[in-house]
Amino acid sequence: MADDAHGTGRPLSPEVAERLLRLAAYLKREAAGDESTTLERITEDLDDYAGLGYEAARKKVRRDLGELDASFGIVVDVSDTGEYRLRPPFLTAAERRALFAAAAAVHVDDRIELTPGELAAGVDTSDASVVLHVHEAVRDLRSAIADRCPVAFLHAGIRRVVEPWALGHWRRRWYVVGFDRVRDAPRRFRLDRIEPGEAGLIERAGEPGSCEIPAELDLAKTFDLHPDAWGDDPPVTGRVLVDPDYALPLASRLQGRIVESRTDGELVEAEVRHYDAFVDRVLEARDHAVVLAPPVLVERIRDHLQGIVAS
Repeated sequence: MADDAHGTGRPLSPEVAERLLRLAAYLKREAAGDESTTLERITEDLDDYAGLGYEAARKKVRRDLGELDASFGIVVDVSDTGEYRLRPPFLTAAERRALFAAAAAVHVDDRIELTPGELAAGVDTSDASVVLHVHEAVRDLRSAIADRCPVAFLHAGIRRVVEPWALGHWRRRWYVVGFDRVRDAPRRFRLDRIEPGEAGLIERAGEPGSCEIPAELDLAKTFDLHPDAWGDDPPVTGRVLVDPDYALPLASRLQGRIVESRTDGELVEAEVRHYDAFVDRVLEARDHAVVLAPPVLVERIRDHLQGIVAS
């Protein structure tokens, strides 16, 4: 690439940054069809370069390509025949680890239009993109919520008629919350437990506008399904000594944190309001975790293990 394509790497004004990213987005769209583009098409399709003479447009585009490289690490190759093609990004090992970590922690807003499918997060290494998919029932349920329309579906073998209030997810699983007319009570339903019926996964079971969403609905509490958010045991601080390879997963399951690194393992602390759920989660680490305190949790896990041995 010629010298006039080199960027300065200096701080960019918001206007310049927006122009550069518009150019990058345009080249990205062109690359989606495995195509390159030309200066003529860039000046036709992007207002930022319209109305300039050929040489002025060429220099402005080349300078912007240099800034894209210097400021954002986005590289565009220009062929001898004047074709512009976005170069796929190269990720170092550290960048790949960071991207996978970001994909694992990403939050999905159910108000955004997403492709149907199971909720997941992954990395397309050829494109260095985080890829998200949602359960195929999400779109129909979102539409029913917007229309205030009751729905019917099979859940655990039972036909439910539900006034849907909201969609959300917890620990990478989608849930719908609403008023279950069969049980005559508010309920949550995991979408991956909805079974196909004659009309598909979700069917409308009433007229639009025939159900209302409670004004007092608290979405943060509604979709906080962690046992310690709704358990009614007296709150205590659990302390667990965990083998290093198991410490982070267990701390995540307990919604706790590693507070000390010791020679015999990592010390994890977590606030506990549901003792039985705490025992179940600790036992997932098998013999790699030992409950140290408080006595009520030590006794609870000891009683549980003794019950298993006695049976």
